[in-house]
Amino acid sequence: MRAGDTLTSLTSSRRLARAATRDAAVHAQLAVDGWEVTAYEWSGCPPSSPVLAFINGMEERWDFCADAARHLSSRYRTFSLELPWCGTRGQGWSARRGAADWIAEACRLLPRTADVLAAHSFGANALLAHLDGGAASVRAVVLLAPFYKPRQEMFDWTLFHYYVKEFARLLESGFETRAETARLPEPMKAAMAARVRERIGPCGWLQFFDLFSRTPDLRLERMRFPCLVVAGEHDFAATPDDCRALARGLPSATVQIMPGHGHFFLSQQPQRVASCIERFLSEHL
Repeated sequence: MRAGDTLTSLTSSRRLARAATRDAAVHAQLAVDGWEVTAYEWSGCPPSSPVLAFINGMEERWDFCADAARHLSSRYRTFSLELPWCGTRGQGWSARRGAADWIAEACRLLPRTADVLAAHSFGANALLAHLDGGAASVRAVVLLAPFYKPRQEMFDWTLFHYYVKEFARLLESGFETRAETARLPEPMKAAMAARVRERIGPCGWLQFFDLFSRTPDLRLERMRFPCLVVAGEHDFAATPDDCRALARGLPSATVQIMPGHGHFFLSQQPQRVASCIERFLSEHL
């Protein structure tokens, strides 16, 4: 451990207030340069079970995958890694380390090397960057709504302006798909999305676009572990065509399109997504 890092391990009997769920508890927490990375564990499996860890997208907290994790925790030792881009303290994390480096820090909190890493949206692109750096010990990977383009010339000004213009709509669609906010009046959801957009700010958005624009340079041929790529049929940001193109570039990939859903299909159909992951892993683990 480097100087300045602080690691706190917590057993499931020592629940923290912000992990107040009936079946998840803080497993360990790491503070790096004043930024926290936390691993939450769902109960249900013995220590010898395969380790599966979820990685949050931008502005998503650790429980973004809660329903899917509960479904999977009967067969896998399931964790959720909350990275600094969860939105609780702004976007200053990017000045300290790149997204791929933060994932490497988070993986140190797991009891052993993860058998499976699953990530959503920005987290999926951070995971791809981490894997591109040579983290080949993982046995399988699940990419939920990753952003991808196969050729560098596709990143022109038209594409840049499209993602700037549609950013607020993407955030608003997140509130439309969550049970606790779906029935709020449309103006209220739009106002909430605008606040999140301001909180992320240009610096946070540029962290996303930087990762996205580097995807043509990913050395996908080196990622020989099985990959499951899941896309929403109506996702206008991480489109099904882009996800299919990513899968074609990977040596061993399966694509699953979630019909009738957009970018936040995990919050709409958690059990269906979990079943899809379980089927995929049963074939490859």
